[in-house]
Amino acid sequence: DASSIAVEPAVGNQFRLVTSGKNGSRIVWKSDDESIISNSGRILKSGSTTLTATVINGDKSIKKQFPMTVVYDGSKNVFELSVKISDGKAAASVKTKKSIADTAELIVEVSYKKEISKLYSVELKNININETKNIEIPIDKDSSQYGNVKAYVRDKNGEEISNTEDVSY
Repeated sequence: DASSIAVEPAVGNQFRLVTSGKNGSRIVWKSDDESIISNSGRILKSGSTTLTATVINGDKSIKKQFPMTVVYDGSKNVFELSVKISDGKAAASVKTKKSIADTAELIVEVSYKKEISKLYSVELKNININETKNIEIPIDKDSSQYGNVKAYVRDKNGEEISNTEDVSY
């Protein structure tokens, strides 16, 4: 799996970092400078850093490094997303940094290994500055499974209009 890992081009200010490999490995990402790119792949400011993917399969692990130079575009920074996982539940929230008149949706995907098993959404319409919308969802988790919870905002045409918050467990 390590040889096939690549950092996909950013969508807005977010890289899509794969969290599982084709052969069942788990992939954990770490940024050398989280003030430039977060561990979840969010671009926070212009600069250079290295993203390191640790590919874990059973008791073996391999690291692969990706030197990155990015230019920050603040236009997708209208939404502040967070995802937290505890006690068998995932909680996602979105806070707006400007008023939203058009309809949008907060989307939360719950995946086990590579397959999306649940998709949740909350409508965002006529939201004021600094207003927060929350969604709490159960996750079926046992010791033999791992997965991730991903949250993002999309517009009425289905286009992603926010960064993505992606948390592995």
